[in-house]
Amino acid sequence: MGVYAVTGGSNGIGAKTISILKQKGHETINIDWKRGDIEADLSLPEGRQKAIDELFSLCPQGLDGLILCAGIPGSRKDLRLILSVNYFGTISIIKGAYDLLKQKNGACVISASSAISREDTELAPAANPGAPVIPQLLAKDGELAAWMIGELRGLGYTEVNLNLGCPSGTVTAKGKGSGMLRDPVKLDAFLAAVFANAEGPISVKTRLGVEKPEEFAAILDIYNRYPICELTIHPRVMRQLYRGQADRAAFAAALPGCRMPVCYNGDVTTAADLHTLEAQYPQLSGIMVGRGIIADPALFREARGGAPAAREELRGYLDDLYHGYSELFGSAGCAVSRMKGHWFYLIHKFEGAEKLEKQLRKVREPWEYEVVVNQIFTLPFRP
Repeated sequence: MGVYAVTGGSNGIGAKTISILKQKGHETINIDWKRGDIEADLSLPEGRQKAIDELFSLCPQGLDGLILCAGIPGSRKDLRLILSVNYFGTISIIKGAYDLLKQKNGACVISASSAISREDTELAPAANPGAPVIPQLLAKDGELAAWMIGELRGLGYTEVNLNLGCPSGTVTAKGKGSGMLRDPVKLDAFLAAVFANAEGPISVKTRLGVEKPEEFAAILDIYNRYPICELTIHPRVMRQLYRGQADRAAFAAALPGCRMPVCYNGDVTTAADLHTLEAQYPQLSGIMVGRGIIADPALFREARGGAPAAREELRGYLDDLYHGYSELFGSAGCAVSRMKGHWFYLIHKFEGAEKLEKQLRKVREPWEYEVVVNQIFTLPFRP
């Protein structure tokens, strides 16, 4: 029989899991803040480390399984506590117990209530050697953001980015993203709280303002007060969303006043765009590409002198995405919804695709999606 560790095993799903395992003759170790074989508070770094240390002491021969059921319900409305247990507690226990699982080729199971997915672990620094992964936060509470930054650093992330540029109405209505730019006083207080309570590199992504580019002078004056490691500027205002063109003249006017390294973002869709920006602004620390890389997945390769994506290569890329989404979400239907977002930017590569594009927008079932995509790939292709 096997040895299984279960977090949150004193109540609910965790307790039922332990009961079933014991009925089948397995040995179980309950990790919980009370009434556990290992009593540890997973909301605190020292509690997580205590749980890991005691696991190694109790299971020197390894674990057959780790089942993570500990979680704080959203009804508690304590975001810091929820994140501490559901996200950071879960990740820390997985990382800490990895060697014990490896000894027995054990399995790790995460309850949905723990609010962590395979996607989260795939974005961990250790899973991306050589590729810097920078978490981005949407926040309006400076002290909470600083706490989150500390937790993320504990997971191995070096830099954290504050998103003050997202123009989505659902975000700005809550005073987050570029909604933070409405009130310079609150923006200043937010950054003051972040930099007073968080250590290490912190970058910022911003827009020029809410209504007009002229607002950026006052906003930049605030940014210049803090040790921002890099400022990414998208030269639109919040009200524009993604309409119109990025205001490169306003960007050029603002650049000399920036006291920190600056990264450009906005309407970079071709290799020529990248080369033009590099030539025009050699002092840039970087160029950020978003929608452009979705519309042309080979964009960076082309910028280095490589070939554009061929039809077969694009087909393989999209098939991998579709199957990856299906596996990640456990539903091909959810994958179809995600793929529509990619096709919105990619359909231009196929001549005469207007009718099929309309059909693609309406499909709901996986088989419908697959039939339409097969038809799209019979059309003349624009590399």
